[in-house]
Amino acid sequence: MVDQGLRLFAASAPGIEPLLEAEVRALGFSDAAAEPGGVAFTAKDARGIARAHLGIGLAHSIRLRVAEFSATRFDRLERAARAIDWQAYFRREDRFEVRAHARSSRLYHTGAIAERVSEAIEARAGAILERDALHSVYVRVDRDRFTISVDLSGEPLHRRGYRQYTGKAPLREDLARALVLVSGWDRRSRLVDPMAGSGTIVIEAALLAYGLAPGRFRDFAFTRFPVFEDAPLALERARFEERERTEEVPIFASDRDAGAVTHAAENAGRAGLPHPIRFDRAPLSAAPGLADLPDEGALVTNPPYGRRVGAQGSLEPLYRALGVRIAQLPPGFRAALVSADPRLPRLGGSGLESALLTDHGGTKVRFFVRPKG
Repeated sequence: MVDQGLRLFAASAPGIEPLLEAEVRALGFSDAAAEPGGVAFTAKDARGIARAHLGIGLAHSIRLRVAEFSATRFDRLERAARAIDWQAYFRREDRFEVRAHARSSRLYHTGAIAERVSEAIEARAGAILERDALHSVYVRVDRDRFTISVDLSGEPLHRRGYRQYTGKAPLREDLARALVLVSGWDRRSRLVDPMAGSGTIVIEAALLAYGLAPGRFRDFAFTRFPVFEDAPLALERARFEERERTEEVPIFASDRDAGAVTHAAENAGRAGLPHPIRFDRAPLSAAPGLADLPDEGALVTNPPYGRRVGAQGSLEPLYRALGVRIAQLPPGFRAALVSADPRLPRLGGSGLESALLTDHGGTKVRFFVRPKG
């Protein structure tokens, strides 16, 4: 089975699918195609699965599509589910859960659908159904067409392992990476985050700048599957390391909260960067990275947007000051930020434009960017 091509799906936050498609293609998966909620692509073998897990930084999980079929009755679903070789993915007494979603189908009761698939796994592999288990199976039904997938990642991919401190309103690692990419930063010139919080944006920027695999410190659920137990994960790690870049890139981070600065620096230390990021305690008006600016670079930040940190009205002075500072940037300097309020980023004459809409912790947020001058 492993030598015949493996149909994979990298699941992501909504709105970033085009960015994820480009990332997957850059890893050598030429058939990558964006779909709602992620990107479909094919790996030739287990080596491709290892490469995808190490190199993809914009997805929260990668799934293997193990079966597709049509069913309008539960007996057909039961037969198709039992025909899957579940022993290839689960050992006896492994814990698993099944998540089902149905749309415009005659079999629409997701609880009953999940129950039938769970029974098939228990019968064929001897695995044990358990809520919030490490191993997940996804069943998607669309107009009577079933797609059954096995999660290969385990813990969400955005958990890189470096971020032990998260601050008051952190931007998830995959979305921070997406924001840096949307900014248009060239990965060589200066990058500044004057409201760095836990440091996620600048750390993700450094991973991109130095060509560091986002998953290099992690392990993944697929390595425990019988069919993939010999996956060449160590070999792929070594190949990513061969392509790392060592030329120093000027990355600046600052925050007015001294505790945040300390913890952000600790997070960056765990990320294993070849060069340290400069962290300073400073308000926006005195951010060291915004002094003596070169002609090119990027300001990328995640200011508070009034849902968890404070009332939106009290944020207007902050956004106005930020907008004025952005408007004063050199013409070749990019800018990008996140906000749940489409009005705030445009204060102060920033010139920011909405680039995409996504979801962060149940809140709809927009990425705003400054077009290159």
